[in-house]
Amino acid sequence: MELMPNRTETDAVGIGDALRERLQEARAEMASRTLARSQSSGAPVHVDVHAPGLEQLVGDGLEQLRQLSGTGASGVHAPGGALPLRCFVERERRDLQLRIGRRVCALGQAVAALRSAQSCLQGTRPLCTALELGRVPVTWWRGARRPPPFALWLQRVADTVRLLDGYVRAPAACYNLSAFHRPRLLMLALRQARARDDQRALDTYRVRAQVLSSFLPPNCPPDEGVYIRGLVLHGALWDSRLGVLQDTMSSKSCSLPVVWLRAEEAEIADTPSPYPQYQCPVYLGAASGVGDLTDSNILMHISLASKLDPLVCAQRRVHIASTL
Repeated sequence: MELMPNRTETDAVGIGDALRERLQEARAEMASRTLARSQSSGAPVHVDVHAPGLEQLVGDGLEQLRQLSGTGASGVHAPGGALPLRCFVERERRDLQLRIGRRVCALGQAVAALRSAQSCLQGTRPLCTALELGRVPVTWWRGARRPPPFALWLQRVADTVRLLDGYVRAPAACYNLSAFHRPRLLMLALRQARARDDQRALDTYRVRAQVLSSFLPPNCPPDEGVYIRGLVLHGALWDSRLGVLQDTMSSKSCSLPVVWLRAEEAEIADTPSPYPQYQCPVYLGAASGVGDLTDSNILMHISLASKLDPLVCAQRRVHIASTL
């Protein structure tokens, strides 16, 4: 990459800004680990209590988390064919409540260390180290490749609580995959609902994704399946008139219209298209907009008609990221 004379040539072989950033971060992480190993003595990590606004930032965030942990939706979906979906969103809301409780406990210990100038305990070292930088550990944000800013993470938690509370109270017109801790189970819930209605085996069905032609969000849920919003396309442009991927030299992302997910019989063939189909991977978006694009983080694939050769799309790492 470094020997290529200009960015146009690196883009042509699939090395874009995202990959450049990832390589730079990998080098920085390797250097940091080498330095940490050379200085590690097993001693507790000390948090800089004199960092500007650090104690205030964490203290205010802790108070907001405590308020969020005391909230919860009391309503439920109407019974019927959507029962698996109802169970899924209610389980997601309960799990979120438990995770917030654990975060409150961990941050409480960090705040106590800040106020008393004590050392962080062994189990809270990653948190204390991240807080010194005004961030939270990378494990606190699924799909992130580096520790996200504390304020941004806190806003994400608040947004997730708001969305899940709404999903529990009533079926939503559109769902957001980033609101779920285990979004792959949404696809399972759709298959379970269809199998339950038809009284057939679960493996009879697959989840089909269809990108709608309009960017205007629907006002009500579909008769079958769910609508998904908040999807952003990276590495290509979406032609909403033709419903196909097209080439772009820009590194900017492109918003996708709402996607309709529904369960259908696995044996049903896809609608014929004059364009080749690219199986576009879907990931959870990160704070920086560029998440961890490893195969284990793929939530699902959406079959998209493409003016580009699917091999070129794969080489350029064309993908979809879900964002709140």
